[in-house]
Amino acid sequence: MHGEGYPRPAHGVRFAGSMGMLRKVALATAMVFVVPGAPAPAADMPLPARIERDPAPIAETWTKKSARLDAIAIRISATGAHTHANWVFFRLPFDTSDFDRVRAVVFTPSAASDPDVAALRIGSACLPYARYGPLDTWAEYTVSGIGRTLPFAQHPNPPTDDPTVLGINVPTRVANHVACGLDDGRFSRLDFWRLDVSWEER
Repeated sequence: MHGEGYPRPAHGVRFAGSMGMLRKVALATAMVFVVPGAPAPAADMPLPARIERDPAPIAETWTKKSARLDAIAIRISATGAHTHANWVFFRLPFDTSDFDRVRAVVFTPSAASDPDVAALRIGSACLPYARYGPLDTWAEYTVSGIGRTLPFAQHPNPPTDDPTVLGINVPTRVANHVACGLDDGRFSRLDFWRLDVSWEER
């Protein structure tokens, strides 16, 4: 018989083997998913000065227009959790607050590769994290809220009051991915981000 505290030898062998396996799995996980020594985040880009346009006479008929735009500024250095402080900005070819001249606005963002990535950054360690969702589900802001965007005034820290700017609020988990150096610098390039715009103007 075996007294209390003295397990059967066969059970002890299996238990020791299981603990050894768990340690190996934990070490392998750390080696695969933890990325120490992440690069310093890129400096935030300032927004270019606002462009003041002289208003032209309002036309009698509406004209359909479209444009493909590259980003004008990128700010993706706010890491942590739920910072709401990361942005990609675009200069629009119209004033979003001029509803007498602009209507039927549709914004379609895209990128050179899939930006739906994620990481959790703890100190200098980078861990995988759940993705937020496709780019077209990220919040878009303008001053007026035109074209199904949100008004900048509804953001807890509006980055601009320029009515010719659209800002895409980048999820923090994406900024963490960038800060961990997992994007190879691509997300900080202005031509990585695009915005297709269609609208009617008079």
